[in-house]
Amino acid sequence: MRISLCLWVLVLSLYSYSGHAEETTKAVLVLDPDQTQFYSGETVTLRCSIEGQNTSGWKFLWHRDGHVVHPPQGWTDNNEYTIQSLDETHSGDYTCAGLKDDKDVQSETVKLHISALPLATLTVEPHSPVFTGETLTLRCVIASHSGWVYKWYKDRDNNVVFEGDTFILKEVNKSGNGQYWCKGERKEAPTSSQISSETTVKVQGPLSISPQRAQHFTSESLSLSCGVQGNSTGWKIRWLSGRGGNAKCPTDWRSEKESTCSTRSASSSDSGVYWCQSASGEQSDPVNITVHDGDVILDSPVSPVTEGDPLTLLCRFRNTTSVNTTDFYRDGTLFSTSSTGQMTIPAVSKSHEGLFKCRSPERGESPESWVTVRGLPQPTVSVETHTEQEQKPVSDSGSFILIAVGVVVGMFFLAFLVFCLHRSKYLTGLCLTTTATDQQQQQQQQMSTNHSSDQDQSQSAGRGGSESEYMPLQMRSTDVYDTITPLYMPLQRGATDVYDTIKSSKEEDDEEEYDDVVPSDTRAEEHV
Repeated sequence: MRISLCLWVLVLSLYSYSGHAEETTKAVLVLDPDQTQFYSGETVTLRCSIEGQNTSGWKFLWHRDGHVVHPPQGWTDNNEYTIQSLDETHSGDYTCAGLKDDKDVQSETVKLHISALPLATLTVEPHSPVFTGETLTLRCVIASHSGWVYKWYKDRDNNVVFEGDTFILKEVNKSGNGQYWCKGERKEAPTSSQISSETTVKVQGPLSISPQRAQHFTSESLSLSCGVQGNSTGWKIRWLSGRGGNAKCPTDWRSEKESTCSTRSASSSDSGVYWCQSASGEQSDPVNITVHDGDVILDSPVSPVTEGDPLTLLCRFRNTTSVNTTDFYRDGTLFSTSSTGQMTIPAVSKSHEGLFKCRSPERGESPESWVTVRGLPQPTVSVETHTEQEQKPVSDSGSFILIAVGVVVGMFFLAFLVFCLHRSKYLTGLCLTTTATDQQQQQQQQMSTNHSSDQDQSQSAGRGGSESEYMPLQMRSTDVYDTITPLYMPLQRGATDVYDTIKSSKEEDDEEEYDDVVPSDTRAEEHV
């Protein structure tokens, strides 16, 4: 009866749990592709399904941050919502709802995060200006992620002109003029970057000086030209003398064409600022040329020196190659002393920019020349925050929880059934134990009666009897043990205390019986 009752309780409980599971049917929102981190321009599909059922007859609705986002007019039969060309405004907490026969079910929240594409940063070296014949280096950098393939474009043309993070143009000329930009592509998300900002390259015709220095001795030859390797079309030399005025080459100089001029014997009056100018008005960097009638000049670069490059200054002496101890000054302050007449700064910086001159105690000092240091382009660093650990849809964990609860409930009722069966066996064993205890008590009473009768017979027979007189007592003791054994042996499975009770009773009876037995040697002595 008890077992049947336990089974009925188990069946009713399982039925109740099944009904409860039906009541907690939920909608499940799944993303395709299965990820929660997306980038601008990508596409995602939000699919809504019903646990344990097909979608036939159901209507669906999607919310973002508690507001209806699809469809705007209300419920729809389509269980898929696709968002194309994602942007950051699509980020938020999404849920979907299902409706059928006035039954409304809701999904768990799925968080969708949309990040802007990484930005490509373009740098140019030298950044300004770029002269004909120079080497132009363009670099494209994307700070976040890895595995990028960099592609270069020019003048808004979608045709790729170069692939690689560094685009080098050697011996650049006017054909290198234009607008350059780059972007990155890769196989994994994000599959592309934002395009970089554009940089405009204008190649200018430089002023070429021979000898290639800013200071010259009087009576020496000097020549100037615009362009490199004969590429001087459209360029003219302009000269601003110390006397003022903007003219071509000095009048006493030889000029075969407007882009060149030279003299075999320069004079101090030829000093001034020279530059190249194109027909459209573009100008090269000006160069301040000094023609000195003294014995010492400073050999310094005529073009700007790029920061980080070495800078070498040389003190020259008229009509001699001998070396004198030379002091170098910057902005009127002693900068360095050299026994070779030469000074080198291994890596020049903007702080080294200024007016330099050299001085020899024996020969005098040179005029001052301005040394320009061109700084490196400052890189732009973009920092982005990414959620490296992508969250899985919450609906998956919800299904797992329901399954786990079902398993736990099933194991609980199985344990309850086992308990009921064990309890039933225990009660049955208890009844058997009670019956055995009653029989044992009756046996003890019978043994006590027999024991008293034996004592009376033993006393009447006297203490001189032989050893055989006590054999019936031993046999009776064995018979009692044999009688008790079948009573307590089956009860070992039921209750240990019953066995202990019977065992202690048996030991007490044996002790009492053997206390009355006197060794035969002792009786023989008494008889004598």
